[in-house]
Amino acid sequence: MKIYFGFGAIAIVAVLAFQNCNKRPSSIDESAGQQEALVNRVDMSVADVSKIDFYVPDVQTAGKPGHTYSLKYNKTLSINMITGVITESNDVNSSTRTYCLPEEMKAELVAILEASQVCMWGNTSGSGVMCGMAMQLPYAEVRMGNEIMGLGSATDTCGNNAVNLCDSRDEVLKAFIDKLNANYSSYSCN
Repeated sequence: MKIYFGFGAIAIVAVLAFQNCNKRPSSIDESAGQQEALVNRVDMSVADVSKIDFYVPDVQTAGKPGHTYSLKYNKTLSINMITGVITESNDVNSSTRTYCLPEEMKAELVAILEASQVCMWGNTSGSGVMCGMAMQLPYAEVRMGNEIMGLGSATDTCGNNAVNLCDSRDEVLKAFIDKLNANYSSYSCN
């Protein structure tokens, strides 16, 4: 019985020792602490965006009699901004599918990007703040020449060294991604 209490005490100490009570930013904005840490802004209206990749989580179900399994995976929708061709790929297999972005959707995406700026922040957490060492992966990657910017990325759970669209423009782009994800399979290349 003593061994159970010993393991229980160790588990409680481990849980309490690794708690991170810092609020995780869901959308980076220019609030007081982050404004001071703003390192750079890139104006997208003058940027030559050649390609944009959107990373979308998806679920595939598989089953056999009596059992159903759900497999979560990441789907990538790559859009060539010159041709409007969408290439779909995923983590499950190596096959790709090709679709064509309608002109009105392409114009909407261009308008979103041209009205946006990319903000790059430095260290946004104060001294003494404990941050988890888990990178925040991007929801999109914008390619401009030889430069790739991972929108929504950060080097830790506190949002340090974050890259995202400024002034809450990320919400506008995410709404576009949701609309694209819901309809892209009907965009045939005729």
